Amino acid sequence: MARALLQCSNEPRLISSIPFELPEASGSIASTFRYRRLAQVPNKAFNACSSRALFLTLEKFAMKKTLIALATLSAVTGTAFAQSTVTMSGVLEVAPFSSSKNTVGAETTKSSRTAQHNTWSTSVLNISAVEDLGGGLKASAVMISGVGDGFAARERTLGLSGGFGALRFGRFVPAPISGFHGFSGAGSATLVGSSYGLITGGTAAAPNAIHGQALAETNMERQDNVLQYTSPSFSGLTVNLNIVNNTSDSDLAAKAGKAATTQNGLHVGYSNGPLGLGLATNQATVKAEAATTAAAAATELKSTVNWIGASYNFGVASVFATNATRKSKLGGANAVDVNLMSFGVSAPVGPVTLRASTYSGKDKRSAAASDNFKLSGYQVSANYALSKRTSLIAATGTNDIKRDSGNTTGALRKAQGTTLTVNHTF
Repeated sequence: MARALLQCSNEPRLISSIPFELPEASGSIASTFRYRRLAQVPNKAFNACSSRALFLTLEKFAMKKTLIALATLSAVTGTAFAQSTVTMSGVLEVAPFSSSKNTVGAETTKSSRTAQHNTWSTSVLNISAVEDLGGGLKASAVMISGVGDGFAARERTLGLSGGFGALRFGRFVPAPISGFHGFSGAGSATLVGSSYGLITGGTAAAPNAIHGQALAETNMERQDNVLQYTSPSFSGLTVNLNIVNNTSDSDLAAKAGKAATTQNGLHVGYSNGPLGLGLATNQATVKAEAATTAAAAATELKSTVNWIGASYNFGVASVFATNATRKSKLGGANAVDVNLMSFGVSAPVGPVTLRASTYSGKDKRSAAASDNFKLSGYQVSANYALSKRTSLIAATGTNDIKRDSGNTTGALRKAQGTTLTVNHTF
C-alpha cells in the first residue's frame, strides 16, 4: 500500500500488479472493506491517489466534527459565564478638613478634624450579583458595608425581577423613604443643612435632627425584614409597595416584654425627560411592654411621613421642591407634628457643580403652642470633578431650631458643619 501511494499518478494500475497484504487488524474498517472489495473483483483498476483522497476525506470529516464539538462547548460555556455577573464597587470619602459646632440650650460643642471620613457621604463597599435565570427572569443579591458599620450592615438583599416588575427582600432603605432626598435639593444627607433628618428621626441632640423633640423618634430610613414590590414602568410611571414586620416575644430574663415593629409604605414616581415627580406615604408603629406582667403598661409610638416632590432640568440648571410632613404620637398624644417646605437648585459650571438648598417649617405639637418650634436650614456646596471618579467638594450647612411664639421654655438648638473633602467612587 505504501508503494502504491508513492507511485501515485494519473494512470490507473491493476490491483494484480500491486503487491500488498491485507492487515490482520485494520485501523479503519472502511479502508479494509475497500481493499477486500477490490481484491474480489479481477481486472479492477486501482488508483492509489483515489485511495489516499479517501483517507484525507475521512480525516477532514473527523476534524470538522471535533471543531464543531469544541465550538459548541465554547458557546455553551460562554453563555453560562455571561448569565451570572458579580460586581464590586464603592465610595471612599475622606475630608482633609472638617469642623462642626452644635448648640443645645446653653451648651455649645465645637470640633475640628483632619482626615475625617463620612463628612459628605458615607464610605461604603458594594458587592452585587446578577444571574440570568432565563425566560426574562433575573435574580440579584446586594451587600453594602459602611465604614465602621460591619460587613453588610447597611444593606443585604435578595431580589427577583422580570416582566412582572421586581421583588426585593432583606435590609435596605424602602423606596417611599429613599425617594425623598432626591427632591429635597440638598447635595448631602450626611452634612447638616438637609431636611433628611425628618426621615431619620432621632432626639433633639442628634447630629442632623431638625426638630426639638427629646423623644427617641423612630428611624424610618434603613430597616430589617423589608419586603418590597416595584411595578414595571408604565410610560415613566412606577409604583412601589413595602411592608416590614419585626415582632418578638420572650420572657423577662431575655427581654423586657414584647416588642413589635411594623412599617408600611407606598411610593409613586414619574420620570419623563427633564421632569421628575414623586409622592409617598410611610407609617411605622413600635409597640413595647415594660415587663411581662399584665399590670405593665404598654407603650405605642406611631409615626407617619408623607411627602410630595418635583424636579425639572432646564439644561443650565435643575430645580427641586418638596413638601413633607411627619406626625408622631406616643400613647395617643402628639409628640411631633412637623411640616416642611424645601427648595433647591443645582447648576453645572464647567467641571464644577454648584448646589444650594433651603428648608423651613414648624413643629406644632399641641394646641397650646407652648412647645412649638420654628425649623429652618440650608446647605451650600461646590463639587469640582477632578476626574470621572474623583471629586473635590467644599460644603457648609446649618440646621436651626427656634422657639415659636408662645414657647418660652423650649431648648434652642443650632447645628453647623463645614467640610473640604475628597470623594472617590470605584
